[in-house]
Amino acid sequence: MARAKSLEDFLKKHRGLTNSQSAKTLSEYMNSSGIRPMENYAKAVRSAMTERVSNGGKYGTRAEKIGRNGLSNSGYSEHLEEMAEAKKQSEISDAKERMDREYIDAQGEFEKYLQKYRTTQDSKMQDLEGQLVKFGIMRLDETYAIGIDYGLSPEDAATVSATVYRTLRDQTFDKCIQAAQNSYMDENGLRSYGERMGLLPGDVERLIHEAGRFLKKDRGGYSAYLENISDT
Repeated sequence: MARAKSLEDFLKKHRGLTNSQSAKTLSEYMNSSGIRPMENYAKAVRSAMTERVSNGGKYGTRAEKIGRNGLSNSGYSEHLEEMAEAKKQSEISDAKERMDREYIDAQGEFEKYLQKYRTTQDSKMQDLEGQLVKFGIMRLDETYAIGIDYGLSPEDAATVSATVYRTLRDQTFDKCIQAAQNSYMDENGLRSYGERMGLLPGDVERLIHEAGRFLKKDRGGYSAYLENISDT
């Protein structure tokens, strides 16, 4: 992975990525849980349509029998046809209500799942952040890879990396500025130390700038600065 130029650049590349191990949408959750309201609805509609055709044939046979008995104008055949159609529509309506209920129930279960997932992930993130800070691992590529291996989603791994980096960056700044004050680390030393620790290029320059009041203004090194002082 190419090294990021800045923390913002790193987050831009990694946030928004998802992990196939965790459901991020209601649709994904429903599929993984075997909840398929639309398929159930379609199946119920096909069944109702098939039954309608079957009932239509039965009612048609009855109508023929009525006709043979001289009752063809009684309206009974139309009544049977209406009954068949009403039954079909009722079954489709019931199926639609079941589908809506399934979606509502699935949404509730999904929200519970997300809450549990988020709580678990937050705990894992905090635990990993503490470990990484303790061991002083600041390089974003390393902490990100560790986060993925730890079971975090790409986005959560990036968040952990950024948090750890900020914490250790501030500690590194404090150490380097203290070293500049104590006169045993000049600009080149500060730059080299910051790069070894994993400071991003922009933060290395920021470190040099903030430590500048302890270094020679022409950036020639702290030792030369001390020599100039001794000559005055």
